[in-house]
Amino acid sequence: MSKKDQGKPEPALTYYSLICEISAVRKYGIAKYGAAEDWLTTEPMRHFNAALRHIYAYLEGAETDDASGCSHLAHAVTNLMFEIERKHRLSKEK
Repeated sequence: MSKKDQGKPEPALTYYSLICEISAVRKYGIAKYGAAEDWLTTEPMRHFNAALRHIYAYLEGAETDDASGCSHLAHAVTNLMFEIERKHRLSKEK
């Protein structure tokens, strides 16, 4: 019998390096701000602004965030991930 995987997510398509980078940013954020789900109390526009600040910092030549030591790109992706997750959760509530 064949497995019916069509239309299902393929997590193996996500690079391990990205998971590691996001995890490092999350660990830093949890230590700094508290609970793992604390991001839900942040207004979406603040995540978008933070993502853009990190992207601009990277484009201006800064590889890493001074405070966390993590990649600016990882910070940007993490902020965008929060908003993708928020959208996903809201769509499930409907």
